[in-house]
Amino acid sequence: MALMLFTFFLIFRRIVNGRNTIMNKRFSDKSLSDIGDSIVSSVPQNTRKSHSSVWSQFENFCSERNYILQASTTPEEISNILMDYAYNMKKVDGSDYKESCVKTMWNVTAKLVQEKFFNEYQISINPFNDLCFKKARNARDSKRRELQAQADKRKVSSVALTEEELMKIKNLYLEENPDGLQKKFFFLASYELAWRGGEATNCLIMRQTTMEKEQDVLSTIRFLVKQHREVIIVWKIASG
Repeated sequence: MALMLFTFFLIFRRIVNGRNTIMNKRFSDKSLSDIGDSIVSSVPQNTRKSHSSVWSQFENFCSERNYILQASTTPEEISNILMDYAYNMKKVDGSDYKESCVKTMWNVTAKLVQEKFFNEYQISINPFNDLCFKKARNARDSKRRELQAQADKRKVSSVALTEEELMKIKNLYLEENPDGLQKKFFFLASYELAWRGGEATNCLIMRQTTMEKEQDVLSTIRFLVKQHREVIIVWKIASG
């Protein structure tokens, strides 16, 4: 009986030692400091530079306004600082930012303030959700709406064509040359005849070999283009 118990004990110890060996081989032993350094190094360089620039501007703003961010600063005071900053941030030359920049810079600043109080003072605040920061968020949105009313400050999603670009488009579909007439006819006929294929399809108009017949064909097509009628002509579709 004692021999059986001793044998069982040896087997059990080997199993436990084997599991420990497997666990030690399976997982690495990176320390928390190494993990933290890896997280910091994985942040893109452009992100670090932009955050540094935004924070430097916010520090200059606080210095000019005599604002001090410390452990005794209440969330309401932080909200007032962010509200003041949202409406009064300026470029170096004193002009306003574009409305999209106001949103981005305020959000980055609020995030950096949140990280500062948590990392340095172990104080948790949330400028994006906490009720006491509602006025600061409203000031940011109000400033953006004010800038959106200015043409040079709103986000540009489209730009009018220049005179040179308009002339290029006009010459591209000029009816006086065969290529321009063919392009213009294709866009009209593809809509009227419900052709499919779009940019991957080319309509090739069959021309006659003699100049006289060629001019007759072009004149007929030009007339049909101007009348915007559905027509059936000899055409060939080649997949592009």
